[in-house]
Amino acid sequence: MGRWTMILATAVAVGALGGAGCKEEQKPGPVAKGTPSRNRPRGPSAGAPSKADPGATERIKAAAKYGLPHYTPKIQLLPQHIHEVAKVLKQFDKPKLLIWGVGYDSRMWCALNKKGTTFFIEDNCRWAHMTTPQIPCRVILAKYGTRVSQADQLIKKPEALKLTLPPDILQMKFDVLVVDAPDGSHPRAPGRMKSIYMSTLLSHERSHVFVDDFKRPIESKYGDRFLGAKYGAPRVHAGRNHFAHFANGIGPM
Repeated sequence: MGRWTMILATAVAVGALGGAGCKEEQKPGPVAKGTPSRNRPRGPSAGAPSKADPGATERIKAAAKYGLPHYTPKIQLLPQHIHEVAKVLKQFDKPKLLIWGVGYDSRMWCALNKKGTTFFIEDNCRWAHMTTPQIPCRVILAKYGTRVSQADQLIKKPEALKLTLPPDILQMKFDVLVVDAPDGSHPRAPGRMKSIYMSTLLSHERSHVFVDDFKRPIESKYGDRFLGAKYGAPRVHAGRNHFAHFANGIGPM
């Protein structure tokens, strides 16, 4: 795709984005240093293993074993964890899938849920604008307005954890939800407090909610506090960061 074609496609995509406005970033551009790789839009070499990632080859083999479409080793979720989500999607005729965050994995999720409807909620305008032209799914922009450093205070104030989203999204109940955003890697990052809390409001009794990075304090504390209250203790799949699965009747392994 040429430079001007990409800019035109992105301009069209801006009109398709729902949710919070982003007037300050109307054009795609270079991704800032230090941006988590999961959230960077796919590039032409996205499927190639990195020399700095010795485990890439094994993940590619695992993805092939599980039949994961559009897989790239730059996806941070492990293939076996993605496979757990894919198995659950097959339990629904036309699943409604909600992924918190866009990234290298966006095309894969849309393909895995080709019989259903997939939505993404993203807080970074540039990533959303660059990803939207590449996927047949809807991307909703959101502003979290929180920081990781506020997590201990916010957990006591659930009313402050509500996220402003388009009315049609707030009225939906999703069958499968994957909490893999926003960034929660440093004190000034938004953290996943709202995405975890909102997952309890956007899910129904038969829903399955997955939370990545469950080793981290916020993910585990907020997951147990809100999702645990609705679905009971999660089944936690081992891995680099642990992957928690909340659903009625699941329970710990």
